[in-house]
Amino acid sequence: MADRYFDLQRNRSTSATGYLTQCLLESRLQMGLPSAGEACDEDVTVYLAHLLASITDPQFLSLCEQYVSPRDQDVFHAAEQAKDDLYLKYLLYRTNADHLLVSLGLFHNLGNASPHWFVRDRGCHTGHGKTYYQFAATYHRQLSHKLSATSAVLGKLSSRFEIYSDLLTHTRETYFQFRERTTTADVDRLLGDVDLQQLQDELLDCYSAWLKSPTPDLKERLGALVQALSRRDPEFRRDTFPL
Repeated sequence: MADRYFDLQRNRSTSATGYLTQCLLESRLQMGLPSAGEACDEDVTVYLAHLLASITDPQFLSLCEQYVSPRDQDVFHAAEQAKDDLYLKYLLYRTNADHLLVSLGLFHNLGNASPHWFVRDRGCHTGHGKTYYQFAATYHRQLSHKLSATSAVLGKLSSRFEIYSDLLTHTRETYFQFRERTTTADVDRLLGDVDLQQLQDELLDCYSAWLKSPTPDLKERLGALVQALSRRDPEFRRDTFPL
C-alpha cells in the first residue's frame, strides 16, 4: 500500500498515516477529550491512524476477510478450533474487534442489507467489540509473556470502545466528507489534469515510434496530437516536436 495522501487544500502530498493521525488528534480536541497526560492515549491514536490507512488496501481487506464473521458464535467457535494456536486466536479477536469498531464508528453500516439474524442494536455490537479486544489483549500478553505495548492499546480499546467509536464518527464527519467538500470545479480540474497527462504520454509514445519508423500514418497521428496538446496546454511548445 502506498502510504501517501494528497492535500487538495494545501496542494501538497504527505503521509497518509500522518494526515490521519492529525485528523484524529484534532477531533479529540474538538470533542473535548484529553490531549495530554495519562488519559491522552496517544498510542491508541497511532493505532487507529494505521488501521484507517490499512482499510484502503485491498490486500489487507482480503486478508481480514477470512477471519471476520458477523456472528459472535462463529468467532468464538473459530477461536476454539484454533486450540493451542495463541497467535491465531489473537488475530481472530483483534480482526473482528477492528471490524466492529470501524463499522460502527466510520460507516454506521452494521445490519444494513444483512440477514435478519444479524440486525441487532448498537449496544450489542459494542459489547462484542469490547469483548473481542479484551480477548485479543489477553492472548497477546500470553504470546509476549508480558504486558506489551500492543496488549496495552487493545486493553484501552476494550475499556473505552464507545469513546473511540464516537471519535471515528466525529473524524469522519469533519474530515472525510470528500464529496460534500469538493466542488464541481475541483473535480473538473482533477479530471482535466488526468486527461492532459494521458495526452502528453500518448504524444511521447507516438513521437518515439515515429523516430524509429517515420511512416505517414504516424506522422499524421503525431501532428494531430501536437495540435490537441497546443489547445490544451498554453505552455506547450510545438517546435519541440519537429516533423
